Amino acid sequence: MMLFVKSGAHLESMKISNQIAAKIIVKRLVQNDFPTWKEAKKYIHSSK
Repeated sequence: MMLFVKSGAHLESMKISNQIAAKIIVKRLVQNDFPTWKEAKKYIHSSK
């Protein structure tokens, strides 16, 4: 992910983000392992 963030592709996608999404929300999950899909979906749709 960090390689993508530092790439030109990330910059280009940020420039057109208003064309591909009406609303962008950033959430950060800090843990040592990946959540299951069920846990990830629940986290994304939570108001936390």
